[in-house]
Amino acid sequence: MARGWAAMAGEQEPTPVRIGLERYLRHLGAPPPDVIQELSGRWADFVGPGLATRTRPRSLLDGHLVVQCEDGAWASQLGWMEAQIIERITQQLPTAGVVRITTRTG
Repeated sequence: MARGWAAMAGEQEPTPVRIGLERYLRHLGAPPPDVIQELSGRWADFVGPGLATRTRPRSLLDGHLVVQCEDGAWASQLGWMEAQIIERITQQLPTAGVVRITTRTG
C-alpha cells in the first residue's frame, strides 16, 4: 500500500498525509478518523441493536454528535436515551469525547 507524504508548513521534512489530516481534523474540533470509524462500527454497542438499525451517526465535532434517524419517533427514542448513550460511548470509547447528541430525521 502506498503511503502519502506532504510538507507541512514550517517543517523541512515531508510529513505522512495521515498525520497532516489528523492535525487538520484536530484543528477543526474533530476526532481522529479511527475514532469516527470505531464509533460507526460499534454503534449497536452504544445504542442497542434495535435503535442501531434506525439511526446512524453522521458527524462529530467539538463533542457534538449528530445522528441521522429514520423518523421522529426514533429521534425521540434516541433523545430519551441521550445520557445513557453518552455514558456508554465515554466508557467504551473515551477518545470520542461525545458530550452532546442531536438528531436529524429524514
